[in-house]
Amino acid sequence: IGLLVKTWGQVTAIHEPPTITEPEWFMITDGSRENVKVSLVGLASGNVIVPPPMMSHVSVTGISSVDPMTGGRMLKPRNQDDIAFIAIGP
Repeated sequence: IGLLVKTWGQVTAIHEPPTITEPEWFMITDGSRENVKVSLVGLASGNVIVPPPMMSHVSVTGISSVDPMTGGRMLKPRNQDDIAFIAIGP
């Protein structure tokens, strides 16, 4: 927890609550059992990250963390440059 790490996988979910204008998180999977949640909240002031499209393959660099709701793996990217496309989904 707290290390700067990089992972990659396919975007499998994007959480966009109806009362908030920006998505809160998206999920990626590398095909293993546990997905990685990529948090888009709690960024530095003025920083907004646009999530990649569903089914895209991306690499994500961010601070490793634990999802407080599930105890699963979570990454907190620092800015939009921390998310790179490997392949764009259909």
